[in-house]
Amino acid sequence: MNIVLDRASYVFDPSSQTIEFLGEGFDIARLKLITNTLTNEIIYNFADATAGNGGVSGNLLSLLYDTTSMSATDPLQVIVDIDEYNGEFTRVGGLDPNGYLMGLRVNPRGHIVPSDQEVVCVKLDRVGSSATVETTGYNSVVVQLTGTWAGTQSFEVSNDGSAWSSVAGWVVAGAASPVTSVTASGHWVFPCVGRFFRVRFSAYTSGIAVVNLVLKNQPAFFPASSPSIAANSSVNIGQIGAGAIVAEDSASTANPLIMGGVVRTALPAATVVAGDAVRATFSRSGQLVFKQFAPGDLDFAVSTTVTTNAQTAIRIAQGADIRQSVTSITFQNTNATATTLTIQDASATLVTFSVPASMTLPVQLDFPTPLRGSANAALNYTAGTTGASVLLTVTGFNSY
Repeated sequence: MNIVLDRASYVFDPSSQTIEFLGEGFDIARLKLITNTLTNEIIYNFADATAGNGGVSGNLLSLLYDTTSMSATDPLQVIVDIDEYNGEFTRVGGLDPNGYLMGLRVNPRGHIVPSDQEVVCVKLDRVGSSATVETTGYNSVVVQLTGTWAGTQSFEVSNDGSAWSSVAGWVVAGAASPVTSVTASGHWVFPCVGRFFRVRFSAYTSGIAVVNLVLKNQPAFFPASSPSIAANSSVNIGQIGAGAIVAEDSASTANPLIMGGVVRTALPAATVVAGDAVRATFSRSGQLVFKQFAPGDLDFAVSTTVTTNAQTAIRIAQGADIRQSVTSITFQNTNATATTLTIQDASATLVTFSVPASMTLPVQLDFPTPLRGSANAALNYTAGTTGASVLLTVTGFNSY
């Protein structure tokens, strides 16, 4: 049965015109065809004298075909002949380029993939000493540090084995913050984000550190613990509780945090500006407030009888930053003397209207666009004459 090998089953080095097959049991007699699918070139054909076998040393195949212009990352189609698949994993073993025991297996689709590989008892005893492993074909590496030692162990990755960069991993006990170096023994898991992974004594004081490495097919995981939430950061809502983020007014202690709104009976602090996010408003009985202008607790309605032409306060100033907005005025003059009536924001006029004499019914004026007062200003009225007797009701709401 012919199969196409998985990319993790071999290492292509075009500059040296070689392909190294990972795992034990490589048999040149079973290799049929290798094609560079990017350049559309057949670089190995057992029946072609110009693209055949240039020599085999262990698992290393030398190619007769000139591949020096190709790249190591070019996709190859490697076709080999294997025994018929019997429904079970077929395991093979061998040594990786570092001399460590590694395993491979054939999955149900006929692809050769790595099994879990263990690397044990690598002892580090000086600055710069390291435990290095190739991670091609694996998803994560689990690191265990033991022994009596003092210094700093750094975790690093590389694609070429020469230039190294720090890599972050997580302690398996569940701490949320990743680490790139440690100063004490422990157990961590890292993603395989480069061809090579190493643990290195970047600073050494004393002792011997024993490194145990296990390469895994399973991806690295983020430990399930309560994260520390920074401003403007992205987090998993399912893990947020009242202990991790403070509810508005610190009134909720439920876990997970209830995503709803707040009950408002007064204006909040005057810190909301254009573009800010705000919460929905609920009544005290938990009903979502769908109301024009403002919640009921911020509405006002005041009534008085106007008999003088002196400026008089209908409603005193409500405090710093708070404005009074008028939504309707109802009036009825019960006297035989006609007049005018002016509603004022402090001394600035909001509206003036004529009031006829001896009204048999009241008149209501509604303002679709509320008459908006100034911050921290009283709401006043002034009549045009002293002879009238006007029953006056003014409604509105407090706002910023």
